[in-house]
Amino acid sequence: MRILAIDTASDTLALACGVSGSQPALIARDGDREHSTRLLALIDEVAAGSRDFGRICVVSGPGAYSGLRVGIATARGLALASGVSLVAVSTHMAIAAVANLDGSWLAIHPAGRGEFAVRECTGDLCTGPLEALPGDRLHGKRVAGEGAGALGGLEVDAIQRVAAAFRLAPHAPDLEDAVYLRAPSITKPRGSALGLPQQEIRQ
Repeated sequence: MRILAIDTASDTLALACGVSGSQPALIARDGDREHSTRLLALIDEVAAGSRDFGRICVVSGPGAYSGLRVGIATARGLALASGVSLVAVSTHMAIAAVANLDGSWLAIHPAGRGEFAVRECTGDLCTGPLEALPGDRLHGKRVAGEGAGALGGLEVDAIQRVAAAFRLAPHAPDLEDAVYLRAPSITKPRGSALGLPQQEIRQ
């Protein structure tokens, strides 16, 4: 089965493509916050121009809201067009698969505002609830993930996460929705179509 894995949980776009059980082709590029204009071209690059996939796996978050939205929407579109299953691996589960730590530790991912999205893990399983913690509360703890190296932990980057998602894809669950640390703040204009003053609604 040929698998495509997509990780857009951070500024780096990371992709893996290959036959299940084999070493995939891997690619990572700085998205420059332009995931929507770069992702499809990079998919064609990593897949050598063929979109003949048997399964698509997307890293479902937590992570950057706009990046996750683009990655998941693209994965859904490709899966629908190809008639193949779309599965998901959370950012923390991908980290856990890479870290290979025993005992209790924390999987972390940057969440902005000086905070990290954190889940407690036991071995390669995420066992705790999702929470936000500032970086200064993570010093001295057993941590792994993007940004963990600066905290004295194990750095796990986007290319490592997407390679883990590729390995986990054959047994990953179907995608339900993105995993967000906090509700995204979205501004929606209202009334402009009727020539009325615009109102902002923040969720």
